[in-house]
Amino acid sequence: MPSGTYWLVLVDELAVEQDWQLTSEVRVRYAKALHALWPIEVAPAKARRICMHYHFDHAVQLMLLDSTHPRYSAGWEEWSGMALRFLHSAGCCAYTDATLATEDLAQITLLELWHSLPSFSFTSRLTTWAHAVVVRTARRIYRDRLVRKRTEQRFVLAAQGTAEEALPEQQHPVALVEADALERLACDLLLKTADERLVRIFLLHARHDLTSEQIAPLVDLHPSRVRSLMKQARGIVRHHPALQAWCAAD
Repeated sequence: MPSGTYWLVLVDELAVEQDWQLTSEVRVRYAKALHALWPIEVAPAKARRICMHYHFDHAVQLMLLDSTHPRYSAGWEEWSGMALRFLHSAGCCAYTDATLATEDLAQITLLELWHSLPSFSFTSRLTTWAHAVVVRTARRIYRDRLVRKRTEQRFVLAAQGTAEEALPEQQHPVALVEADALERLACDLLLKTADERLVRIFLLHARHDLTSEQIAPLVDLHPSRVRSLMKQARGIVRHHPALQAWCAAD
């Protein structure tokens, strides 16, 4: 189990190696904070990364958690812009519609980020961790809204006297749940790729039934490029048995 001395030695080594120019008091403060975060055994390479991330990001974390900090409001304003960029880069803007603007979605994800900040443990850079929180929250919100809309639809049909067995196949609750699961699985696969445009193009096509010509201006690409990326997306998901039904050609 690492002690405060263990962390202090590591902080001292990195401070000299990286020329951080920290006073002895600040180094001790670093070591105490790191020991409080990581009282358990940590591999040396991981401990170095944690220490590096702490040096670069702990002041930002503290500022965002301290409402009396002079830069508290300005800091969150900056992170609001970052959340919007995270949503755009991950294709999450496709989750919005007339009832939920992208800016509103960003604010909701920021609230989740604020709640999660105290648990940030510096295993990655703060921006990397925040990107994951924002995107994960946006996707959860989308799934929750989708389920709610489908539940409301079933209640309306029931109120109109439409029997569940009379629902069209694509609107049947079982089919809807399966389709939602398939979409989540496809997005998970595509999010692992280097090209973040694949998820957005896939969602615009699969969920909104848009053609490549309709998608092109939304992603600022030529229709032929959209078709190429859609083909690439299909090639990725085609290898998963549960997604074979989504791979039919245009």
